[in-house]
Amino acid sequence: MPSFFFDTSGLVKKYIRELGTNWVMQTLNPSRNHRIYVAPTTCVELHATLKRRELDVTMMKSADVREELQYDLLKRFYAVPVTDTLLSMGCDIAWKYALRGYDAIQLASALSIAAGYTRPARKTPVTFVSADPELLGAAHSEGFAVEDPNDYE
Repeated sequence: MPSFFFDTSGLVKKYIRELGTNWVMQTLNPSRNHRIYVAPTTCVELHATLKRRELDVTMMKSADVREELQYDLLKRFYAVPVTDTLLSMGCDIAWKYALRGYDAIQLASALSIAAGYTRPARKTPVTFVSADPELLGAAHSEGFAVEDPNDYE
């Protein structure tokens, strides 16, 4: 079963139509049987982004988007638990790559998932999805295959 880790900048395209939405919707389609992981901060980041961009929510009413988001976070996506180890990894990653705080937690979360898989030749079977070039670069440096939904129409 293919596994993807979505950071907030990639996942928001499910709820707000913008460049890359079609690719995200195809990747998240339940019939594809992909396992989708998210960071523990994703809920907060998505709510903040969706509220700030409420006028951009063109796919459905704002209340419906929030309801769908809640369903996805509870039933469809696998959230990485917050642990002291995750926070410590986030600190190390923030320092190593000069990432913003929540971005460092995103990458630390993905690394904690990848640690559960075999990592031959430093490659992980978890694909890291983000629309943030700096975060994608750091994820690639950590051995992830990366996807930027903005590369697709």
